[in-house]
Amino acid sequence: MRAAFADIADEGLATDRRIAADLEFHEAIFAATHNIFLVSLGAAIGTALQLSFSLSQTRKPMPGLEVSLHRAVCEAILAGDASSAERAMRDLLAESRHTLERTLHEAVRAPEEMPT
Repeated sequence: MRAAFADIADEGLATDRRIAADLEFHEAIFAATHNIFLVSLGAAIGTALQLSFSLSQTRKPMPGLEVSLHRAVCEAILAGDASSAERAMRDLLAESRHTLERTLHEAVRAPEEMPT
């Protein structure tokens, strides 16, 4: 998880490698639960996560807020602080949802704004 986070935070990392690191980060979270159902679920939704990351991570480097939210999740999990980890993950998921919604909205609006 630490290695994946370090890659996420690396401002010089190529977008495709950052997406792979983000996926590795979230897979490590599933593995950290030691819950066979969640580990299986993580594997099953890997493709959906990768698509979501590919759509939303068009910016280079990852915005500071998103890096900070990933850091908070990582630190809380590694510290064994379940309540802080839950809170941090909820914040990260909320920001990720907003980022994806903005990205999709911009993609839909872009053709309308193009000159004819």
